[in-house]
Amino acid sequence: MKQPSPTVAFPQGNDVARRRYLEDTGSRRFRRAVRDFIRRRPLGTIGAVIILVMIFAAAFADVVAPYDPREGEFTGLPLPPSLDHFLGTDPFGRDVFSRLLYGARTALLVGFVSSLVGSTVGLALGVIGAYFGGRIDEVIQRLMDVLISFPLIVIAIAVVAALGPGTGNVIVAVTIPVIPRVARVVRSSGLAVVRMPYIEAARSVGVQAPRIMFRHMVPNVFAPYLILLTAFLGQAILLEASLSFLGLGVVEPEPAWGLMLRGQGMAFLEQAPWLAIAPGVAISLAVFGFNLFGDSLRDALDPRLRTA
Repeated sequence: MKQPSPTVAFPQGNDVARRRYLEDTGSRRFRRAVRDFIRRRPLGTIGAVIILVMIFAAAFADVVAPYDPREGEFTGLPLPPSLDHFLGTDPFGRDVFSRLLYGARTALLVGFVSSLVGSTVGLALGVIGAYFGGRIDEVIQRLMDVLISFPLIVIAIAVVAALGPGTGNVIVAVTIPVIPRVARVVRSSGLAVVRMPYIEAARSVGVQAPRIMFRHMVPNVFAPYLILLTAFLGQAILLEASLSFLGLGVVEPEPAWGLMLRGQGMAFLEQAPWLAIAPGVAISLAVFGFNLFGDSLRDALDPRLRTA
């Protein structure tokens, strides 16, 4: 008599996992990633909170700021903090708290634009050099060597000295030093990607170089690009404040943290220390927040640094 074939029973856990995978959506994965980041990276979460507060202050400065940051009654002497002026006033009668909020706009504008443009150009140059190699890569790398041999502040000062002060020129000055640092890191990651079998397969079937570079290589080097983009945000804000402090950045009457430190903050350092303390603390918190978040993001995206 023929024995009936046994029924193959799949483990219940596999069915549950398969159902969860099919029901999973992008929004659910994002929420789960955010919860894991908050639970595993408390310092990065603190940095993210600082960044969000800074973005909120910049976006809603028109609503939150009690006074116009460019207008005030000239008194000749700064007024101390009071109920009317939370952080006091400068010698021109302008509210320090209002200028601090509007200064966040300048810092974020310079930081985001310069970091995004510089990192994206560096990404393109790094991928192009890694893909083509040879003379093209040699020319790009020698140019990057020239730029990277100078400190950030030196290149920024040279560019602003040539173009003149102003917000737009400061963005250009901060963007240029970012490019070679991102290009070198992306190129090192791209050299490993370009040797992968799927790149050779794409070449063998006649796929054009731009499609291979930006469709197959860029997604595989996007993690270091994102990490560097976040890390250079803090450096860009600090560099903008340094240029404004030296008189080469944003000009009056535009509110900027470095400009607040340079002018009345230094002139009345003993009589009115709040003029220097307020923008100094704002710059420190902004750089601290971006550095914390960037380090935690690197740990989360780099598989060699992930912890259980």
